[in-house]
Amino acid sequence: MKKIEYVALKYYNSCVSEECLYVGMLFNNLTDNERTFVSIKNFKRLAVFDDDVNIEFFKDYLKSIKDEVEMNVFNYDKEFVLKDYIRPFTNELKFSKITTVETDEPDFVMDKFVIKVFDFDNKDLTKIISTAKSWAYNAREMKEEKKTIFLYDSDVLGSEEFKIIKSILSEDAYKVLPVDRGIEYLTT
Repeated sequence: MKKIEYVALKYYNSCVSEECLYVGMLFNNLTDNERTFVSIKNFKRLAVFDDDVNIEFFKDYLKSIKDEVEMNVFNYDKEFVLKDYIRPFTNELKFSKITTVETDEPDFVMDKFVIKVFDFDNKDLTKIISTAKSWAYNAREMKEEKKTIFLYDSDVLGSEEFKIIKSILSEDAYKVLPVDRGIEYLTT
């Protein structure tokens, strides 16, 4: 059984507003000392949400979070404490409260949901089709006990392989959403 903590990263276009856009999710696998940061890929929504934001700077900033927290040659032997990492984030960027779950799978179970994140960056989508079939079968088998939500990277929306993968997943899933909308759905 693996123990995983996760938090959502929210962007507020004003320090006094409660309105926000979910821009990332940080997963901390306490069992294996591994971290994953998943961020939005479609920055059009961010530009609409805040027309003053510097998109290129924001992309670089999200990449720097990913580089800082994910395992690399500089931090492989250091303990990562999520509570300490998220504390200094204030003003426009804030992390949600920490949620902890236990799972046997590389992805996780949260309350009544099973969440599987598909990361298509630099992947051969034809090879992911069989993984999608397997997960769709799992979703069908668990339908009575858990609702399966598939999250995906939205950079590949136009490809024919992606349409096939999404169609396969949609047959038995509760929801199939881009990562940013999925993060928003799960944390509200």
